[in-house]
Amino acid sequence: MSKEEEYATHLPILKDIYTLAKFKNIFEFGCGNYSTKFFLEVCDKLTSIENFDKSWYDKIKQEIVSDKFTILYSAGTSAIGHLKDDDQYDLIFVDSGHRQACMNASFGHAPIIIVHDLGLRRIKRGFVNDKNKCAGYKMFTNLKYCPATSVFLKDASLIEQLAKNPDYRQIPL
Repeated sequence: MSKEEEYATHLPILKDIYTLAKFKNIFEFGCGNYSTKFFLEVCDKLTSIENFDKSWYDKIKQEIVSDKFTILYSAGTSAIGHLKDDDQYDLIFVDSGHRQACMNASFGHAPIIIVHDLGLRRIKRGFVNDKNKCAGYKMFTNLKYCPATSVFLKDASLIEQLAKNPDYRQIPL
């Protein structure tokens, strides 16, 4: 697998989830060539926070221009502050620096949370900090692509549908 392909291992998962649930309003921690462009094809509104690399933020801001795209830069964990207590989204995607903090801050703000590069080693090290915050969510990991991408779902119908897909393995939280 080329380095470029490794950066896109989450794209098949985003497409899988989109076939099950259409998302209109998306919040993204970490903008990119793959996720950001895909989201802009399918959603009405995308807010992306780049919190890792200012030069990457500058590049994406210049390359991707759309009325439905808001991109912000906020260094480190301060990016979490852009996710306000009453904010609700159809989907939150996490593929950024400070992945654990961003993921944990996302619970309760969307029925679908997708986290790229959330492999089983990270899960076993207690990647989900607050079990109460993620109550009602079920976690699935797609191990077909490496690095792995994990999906947290709160909707019973989506959980049932994804549980039938042999490419996804449910992981206890």
